[in-house]
Amino acid sequence: MHLVTVKDACSCFLRSALPESQQFADKATAKGKAQWLLVRMNREFCKKHTFSLVESFDDFTIYVRPR
Repeated sequence: MHLVTVKDACSCFLRSALPESQQFADKATAKGKAQWLLVRMNREFCKKHTFSLVESFDDFTIYVRPR
């Protein structure tokens, strides 16, 4: 299983009702979902934070950092 996780979710993320963690059967699907989330978060959220994607082994983590 491949995990996509959002670490230290900001209030914009929590209001979005997007899941903080998701599991996928294959790595390509997990990577695609992680990249989609990253783009959506950077485009639609309040701009108080910046979001970055880190691949670790077979999992993907999106980190939230203040600008």
